[in-house]
Amino acid sequence: MPAVTFVACQSVLELDLGHVTAQRAVLDPQFLHKMVMSGFYGWVAEGEPNPRAQLRVLHAARADLGDDLLTIVTQSRVQPDWDRLARAALRTRPRTLKVELQIETGRRYAFQTIVHPTRDSGPQRRRRDLTDPKDVLAWFLDRLQPEGEPPFSADGRRVRRIGADAQTEHLEVRVLPAVQEMRDRPRQRLTRSEIAGELTVTDPAAFADVLQSGLGRSRSLGCGLVLVEPLD
Repeated sequence: MPAVTFVACQSVLELDLGHVTAQRAVLDPQFLHKMVMSGFYGWVAEGEPNPRAQLRVLHAARADLGDDLLTIVTQSRVQPDWDRLARAALRTRPRTLKVELQIETGRRYAFQTIVHPTRDSGPQRRRRDLTDPKDVLAWFLDRLQPEGEPPFSADGRRVRRIGADAQTEHLEVRVLPAVQEMRDRPRQRLTRSEIAGELTVTDPAAFADVLQSGLGRSRSLGCGLVLVEPLD
């Protein structure tokens, strides 16, 4: 398959967990989403639907409680402006860089991602959150794409594959603590898992699409961003 060039803008924000802004972001994923989107004000006209999807904004956050540090990585198709963030909340100046990858079949990457894995089950096909590491791993394996396989599963479920394959022994799964939305949807809990390991590209176009659009559900709430680093 022909090579595909992936281009995006990534930012790294380091916030002091002693500041109220970071404290709210840790407690409420909806607040964190609004804080991230404040960096993209003006790119999409007010009232237009799905601004996050239009801008391909994805983010992931990690709290280091020992160091009182909240690190947020954002990715987008445009450059953000972080001047609206409270300066007192920032531990360091925001770092923004352009990422450009030439994605080719057979290229290997180390990756990590935080996802919200779910599965439809029962006659009503009710959605169930996956919180067992074995179930989470099975969910991810469903999305691998061995060489020669199509970008969607052919078993009737139409599972979107990621354009890459992996060896199971190189994958690590960690179920993260669930967080509860405390503003707009006070009863909804967000279950998350972190997956890391190595991937080998089998379909450059599908792989680039996952890098740009994200993986799985709850992409507006800090899930789905796939961060990669070339191994070759």
